[in-house]
Amino acid sequence: MQSRFPFLKDVFGPLGLKLVALVMVLALTGLGATWGSAYGQQCVSASGGSGDEDNSDNDDDNKNDDNDNGGASAFSPLISCDVGESVVGAQPRASDTEVLEMGSFFPYYFSADQVLTVVWVGGGSFQLTHDPIDAATTQTPLAPAGLRQLRGANIQLLPHGTPNNVNLTLHYSDLDVQGLNESQLRLFYFAPELGAWVEVPASVNAEQNFATWVNANVGAFSRRLTRFALFG
Repeated sequence: MQSRFPFLKDVFGPLGLKLVALVMVLALTGLGATWGSAYGQQCVSASGGSGDEDNSDNDDDNKNDDNDNGGASAFSPLISCDVGESVVGAQPRASDTEVLEMGSFFPYYFSADQVLTVVWVGGGSFQLTHDPIDAATTQTPLAPAGLRQLRGANIQLLPHGTPNNVNLTLHYSDLDVQGLNESQLRLFYFAPELGAWVEVPASVNAEQNFATWVNANVGAFSRRLTRFALFG
């Protein structure tokens, strides 16, 4: 093929021309990386490293819709790089995210925001990561039809041994359920692989204002920070 720039071949020779082309490609690549770092949105991994917001590990990112009760859409630099976590606005390195070991030596956890209780009942120990959320503003997938998220938490349960017997409880206020029938409150967790909310058994205590998933499926929370939520 006839070169568009024959004088370059005369100056550098065939091999030199290829080297010049390679240098130009590397220079442009570096410029693109610099541009992305300066102007692109960054995310945070669970280990603290950063990366591009666009994570293609999963194909469910197109389900990252704001819910109809005020889910936030603005990107935060603390949002996880994991698409399955970012869809629920998980912030593994936020200052209020707690990580602790639970088992017979530490069987009870009540969150500082007074929303989540985790109780180890038996079996192997596990690591709990709790990323508190604001049900009104934290990014949330579209709510199940006809329901509104009342309370929730992003949690991960990493078992060190199995089986595990764990109870998960979400607490709510009288204001949260104003106008609702508390006996009809429902618990869900969001499964990014399915792109859907999965309903779980809810034991509601209307007098004490909480709903519990007794003997929760730890496996549902073992892979990543996962949204556990109360709807009504």
